Amino acid sequence: MKLNGVVTNVCSNPVYNYIAISFKNGKVELLKTDQKANVFEHIAKLVLCDEELSSVRFFSDAKECIVTSFPSGRFYHISVEVGKMCSVVGEYHLGKQIIDIEIFDDKKLSVLTVLYKGNQKTSELVAGNNIVIFDKNFKTVFKLIDTQYYYTTIFKWFSFDVPDTINIALTVVMSRCIHLMTVNIIQERLLKSETLPLDHNLRSVKTFVGGNYCVTFSCDGTYSLYEFGDGGQWKKIVTVNCSHWQTGGLKAAQVDDNGRNILTLSHQGNFMCTGFKKTCNHIRRTVRRVDTPITIIGNTKTEGIGFDGGSDSLERMTWTMINQKSTLNARKIIHNKQKNQIIEEFEKIKNQLLTLLERNTNGPEDTKINIEEFDLNVDYRLWFREKCKVERDRYEEKILSDINNMKMETENILKEHWESLYVKPKSIHCLKKLYKVDNYPISIIDQEIIEKANTIIRKRLIIEDEEKPTAVIMDVQYSKDFFELSDNNQTTTASEYIYRQSNDSSLMGSISHRFVNTVKNLNSQYNYYKLDMAKDEIVLLQFMVNKLKHNFNKLFDDMFIEKQRQLENLKRYNDRLRVIETEFKLACKIELADPSPVDYKWDQYEQTDKLIYVENNEVPIKPYQKLSGEIILTDYNLVKEEHDEQLLLPSNEFRKRALIDMMDGVLEKRWEDELKNDVPIPPCMLEKKPEDYSREDCIAINEYEKAVVAWNDERLKYKKILEKEKANINQQIEENVNKFDNNVFNLFQIKLKYNAAINQEYLKIIRLSKMLSDSDRRNQQIKLHKETNLEIEKTLGQLTKKIAKTENSLSNLLNTIEISKHKNNILNKRFKSEFPSKLIYEQALIAYNRRPKLQSNKSYSSLLGYQFVNTIMDPTDNKLDLLWSEFVKYLDTLRTYDDYKYVDDYKLNMDREIWHKVCNFRRLKIESEFKISTYQKDVADKTNLLDNLVRVKNEKETVIEKYKDSIIRLENQDLRYEDDPEIQLVVTQGNTEIELTGHFDDFENTTLIAKHVIDEVNAEIKEMGKIKINVLSNLLMFKRKYRLLKWEHDILKNHKMTLNKYRFDVITSMKVTENMLHYLKFKTKGINIAKQAEQKVDKELAGIQITYSKKKKQLKRHLNELCKKIRVISKENKKTDKNIDQMNLHLSTLKNKIDHSLTDKLKLVSDLRTKNIMKRAQMMTSIQELHNEIHVLQTQLELLLLKTFPTLYNIPKNTSIRK
Repeated sequence: MKLNGVVTNVCSNPVYNYIAISFKNGKVELLKTDQKANVFEHIAKLVLCDEELSSVRFFSDAKECIVTSFPSGRFYHISVEVGKMCSVVGEYHLGKQIIDIEIFDDKKLSVLTVLYKGNQKTSELVAGNNIVIFDKNFKTVFKLIDTQYYYTTIFKWFSFDVPDTINIALTVVMSRCIHLMTVNIIQERLLKSETLPLDHNLRSVKTFVGGNYCVTFSCDGTYSLYEFGDGGQWKKIVTVNCSHWQTGGLKAAQVDDNGRNILTLSHQGNFMCTGFKKTCNHIRRTVRRVDTPITIIGNTKTEGIGFDGGSDSLERMTWTMINQKSTLNARKIIHNKQKNQIIEEFEKIKNQLLTLLERNTNGPEDTKINIEEFDLNVDYRLWFREKCKVERDRYEEKILSDINNMKMETENILKEHWESLYVKPKSIHCLKKLYKVDNYPISIIDQEIIEKANTIIRKRLIIEDEEKPTAVIMDVQYSKDFFELSDNNQTTTASEYIYRQSNDSSLMGSISHRFVNTVKNLNSQYNYYKLDMAKDEIVLLQFMVNKLKHNFNKLFDDMFIEKQRQLENLKRYNDRLRVIETEFKLACKIELADPSPVDYKWDQYEQTDKLIYVENNEVPIKPYQKLSGEIILTDYNLVKEEHDEQLLLPSNEFRKRALIDMMDGVLEKRWEDELKNDVPIPPCMLEKKPEDYSREDCIAINEYEKAVVAWNDERLKYKKILEKEKANINQQIEENVNKFDNNVFNLFQIKLKYNAAINQEYLKIIRLSKMLSDSDRRNQQIKLHKETNLEIEKTLGQLTKKIAKTENSLSNLLNTIEISKHKNNILNKRFKSEFPSKLIYEQALIAYNRRPKLQSNKSYSSLLGYQFVNTIMDPTDNKLDLLWSEFVKYLDTLRTYDDYKYVDDYKLNMDREIWHKVCNFRRLKIESEFKISTYQKDVADKTNLLDNLVRVKNEKETVIEKYKDSIIRLENQDLRYEDDPEIQLVVTQGNTEIELTGHFDDFENTTLIAKHVIDEVNAEIKEMGKIKINVLSNLLMFKRKYRLLKWEHDILKNHKMTLNKYRFDVITSMKVTENMLHYLKFKTKGINIAKQAEQKVDKELAGIQITYSKKKKQLKRHLNELCKKIRVISKENKKTDKNIDQMNLHLSTLKNKIDHSLTDKLKLVSDLRTKNIMKRAQMMTSIQELHNEIHVLQTQLELLLLKTFPTLYNIPKNTSIRK
């Protein structure tokens, strides 16, 4: 049966054949169990609220229940009258987060025990330290607040017939104990509190109570079985440690009412049922139960609470909404009355204001107040209301636009990340274990690889046919239907055989051939150096990955269908188990302590095709509704009328109902249905006292007892049949679950192998992509180097032109300097010839040699010198503006020197014409000198420029050579892939690491091998590997060395001419020393100077030997003196050693004389003291044991006295004593 909502709890009625289910959306459904049809029928729906309902509990009278919401702490007390109606008796809000609840039934009173959290900030800890006990009217009977310990669960344990008391057991969080409490609910006090220590190593302990037994277990794999003894004592029966097979610890444990069978569940999903032949040796307690007759539910309609039209619909009506509406209606009536009163009062106030306004207008000026105080500006008020309305409308439009934007964004996300997938992501979870398997999501883009791969395969087949025209043509076409699962047991395909012939299995680089048929046209790893085929190879490898994904997805889809089938089977088994449980309760009168069957369902992460939508009840903020209370009430009345009209049945339906009521709920009497009815009790047992029984009453009672015994035997037979069927169903469920989990685990292992194959193919793709990227990068570098070489060659051409031009101008300048010097000499001769008189010549020569001096440094440029030379003979203003101030001062001084005043001052024998001639010659002389110096400066600049140009040219040529060498090296890099190939190997792993958890299951799948065997095998493998590596390395080294030497030979060959030229230049520019010249000079004359040099050397050696012999003698003397000192010091050391030995002997004699008897006496005294202390401790322990035995014997004596002399103080009045 498919339920509409998320179920939070299920509880069966203790008397009637129906169950109550609570949902997350705030409703409770009552479902009738029909054993004949094996289906569930709806009885009624109780739509209580919009919050999560966490628990449902029935009272012992089976007509009332408590529905609880743990997060909000809200209780609903509901009365259920099947066939009539359901109603909410009361509601109570605790206002705290509830941890657990339990209903305790006493003879006089039924109470509700609640464990909840306090105000402490313990949000991370799901535990509480507050206990409160309520009666049916939610009145506090007992309260225990802020206890020292925090508890996780609350449960009832065996009651030993003490009236007005309940026995509570609580599990302490993070502790190895259980707290037991006995509470008197009449006196409202705690009678007894006891702590039961548990034999567990961990502090996280859980419990389960079944009948008269309790089992405690923890996640370390141990559990203990306890029995409730007489007097409320807990007796430990057995402790079992199942950590050797329950890996990860225990998750749940249950015990039956007899204490003979224990069912355990581990965290990994392993079940084990342990049976005990003899649980204990004492006499078991027999509990006599008087069963009331069970009322079978008929087909009369039961009226529910509220209306459930779906969480999103406006028709949904909960009890809280109905209650709120009723309160709203009541408030509405009160509000109308208040409104009428306010209107009347407002009219009175209005009349008073009018009278005040008249008084204000008609009164004197000094008593008048401002008219604004009366608030008569109606326009302003209306304007303000309109403004608020506009703002509200604007805010509403903004919210609606935001909602539309969110919807559009959601649609875009779905289109981009969901609809673009050809295969959607799914997952399969185990039913009990923690394993899960995901499929491979495949996008639409991945499907386009198939077409590309087909074109590449056809192209390669055409190339192969052209190379081998006699070969057989195989047309290979791959499509979506091509991906078929390759069986490992099949014979190898042709493509796989060819691939294995060309490559060793370990050198194939992947294990894809084990799962799918490999593509014939795939290149070997040795051919990866063919970079022109690398892009096509990447597409084919992606095609292989796509095939692997499709192949695994087929296995995944088969497992997905298998899980659907298994879930259907398990649902059928669980339905039957629930029917058996109801039969146990109704027919066999047995309350089973076994948990309800586990409903296995799909997880939301498994069915990803279903989109998850957020419901309104999952949002903490309530939606804004503009509907008024009257509209909602009218809608609710309409829905209720339609619902009532559907319930109206024709007359034939009433006949069927009457027939069902007459036949006691069934149309066919069955043996198991008859067993549900009890043997009728004689009236005398109900109406009379035992001392008033007559003879007929005794006969009727005997017949009643015999009938009860026979009826119980029949029920026992039916119980055995049900137990056998239940055991078979449980075994079948366990087998199916384990089988499916094993299949999922096997699929998980296959997924790991597929992942390895896919990752290996991706590794090939990455390698090829890296090779392509490296090749592209090298090509770009080569292109850049060539472009830079062309640019440098252009600059070299320009440099050569500049060098030639500079050399030409330099030679011209040198020639000009020679000509200027020659002109200067001619000028000197001409000056002498111009003045034949000796006196005039001498005076003119003095004036001729008189020149001004430059004030600043002479380091000026040649251009400025040329400008100054042009200005000396013709100093115009235009030319003077371009000169430095020093040159202008120089010309001004020269102008003063040219003044005729100089002749008058020195009374020279010259007229103006001669003086003018002298000044003209002097200017020509200055011009000639400055011209020569400027030419020389220009020559120096040109030479420096020429040197720089030559140096730059040489540098550019070296850069060109370097770029050419790097181009050659980069071009040879692609050949490295062929000469030094990189191969991807697939080898099995040698050693495996095992995660140790401390259990023997860690070594389940391992094999113990001697270490020397592994070492021998590894040594042989290493030797063969070394030989192979040495051979390959020698071959590769030879090839690498050959290419390197060839490359170096080409470089040296190109560099040979430059070296020869450099050597010739060095030899030509080499300078010869004077000694060499002297030697060559005498050698030409035939005189050998070598003998004279040898004689000089011999003399120098003889002098050196004499000096070294003297130093040697001095060192020997110093050494002898040191040896003498050493001998003296050694003698002194021997004497001190002898003195030390004598002192040691003296100390030993003194030690022997010391008396050790005193220390021995102290030792004896301490030993006697410790022995006495040990004896005293043993005596104290024996006394304590005797005291405990005396205490036990006293309690046993009291119990025996109570059994022999019973007291009638606490016996109820209605009970009777039978002999």
